[in-house]
Amino acid sequence: VRSLDTNLFDQAIFLIRDGALPREGITQAEIVRQATQAAQQCLQKRKAPSRPARVLGRILWALGGACAVGLVWLSRAISGNLSSFGQIIKTVILSVVTYGVLRIFFPDKIKQADPEKPAQQPDAPKQAQTQKTQPQPQKTQPQPQPEEKKQDEPSTGSAELDAVLKQGAASVEKIQSLNDEIPDFKLSAQIKQIEILTEKIFAYVREHPQDIGEIRQFLNYYLPTTIKLLEQYVVLQNQGMRMGNIDEGMRKIESMLDKVIVAFQRQLDGLFESSVVDITADIQVMEQMMASEGLTGKDF
Repeated sequence: VRSLDTNLFDQAIFLIRDGALPREGITQAEIVRQATQAAQQCLQKRKAPSRPARVLGRILWALGGACAVGLVWLSRAISGNLSSFGQIIKTVILSVVTYGVLRIFFPDKIKQADPEKPAQQPDAPKQAQTQKTQPQPQKTQPQPQPEEKKQDEPSTGSAELDAVLKQGAASVEKIQSLNDEIPDFKLSAQIKQIEILTEKIFAYVREHPQDIGEIRQFLNYYLPTTIKLLEQYVVLQNQGMRMGNIDEGMRKIESMLDKVIVAFQRQLDGLFESSVVDITADIQVMEQMMASEGLTGKDF
């Protein structure tokens, strides 16, 4: 954070607590704002003197100025330069010049430190506290919503299918929450694609419950293992540095996601194999009937 008073230092460095961003839910902009506010408060405490100190400083400065002007008049009187009106005018001018020189070389620094700012700025921490406390109710409100959605999901009439769909919905929700914790755009796009493929697979099973057996391996191994890898990636990412084993683990997971996407695509494509067979059979039967009734061209 750049300093407001470059006479002392150029920048202030703040060490953020490990895991503060993901645990507290505070954005980077909020971190910078609080750091800037802390730097400003430190400068204000240094610059703003107490009221007795300000009064004493003004008294001392006034006494010093009076002594300097008094010395000018005393020296002029001793030298006999106050005998005429013109000499008195010159003495007054010298007094004003002396006062101006004192103001240049010895400015009233206590006055320059704005005493009103310290009274106004302490309200900023209170505002920061209120801003922190306001999002908390918003975080607690969305929590009951998933329960309401679960209650509104209609039963399919099959306990096995209901259990599979419930597991699928929980897996999709988990993938979404993990994706929210990963800031990398490329990786986030890959996870989003995995989420969409997962939703499509369970949507197909909902419409074709007879094909549940086709996704057993996907449901019991591939999907939970993918979620486990994403959880491990978030743990490594939250260490805040990429080195050695941490970097190696993150790279392996990143390279594995492309293979996971291909596997999920083939899983979804495989579910439509029986549908394609039915389509082919229907077309063949239709072509034969059209040919037998002379509804096709000669080149058929």
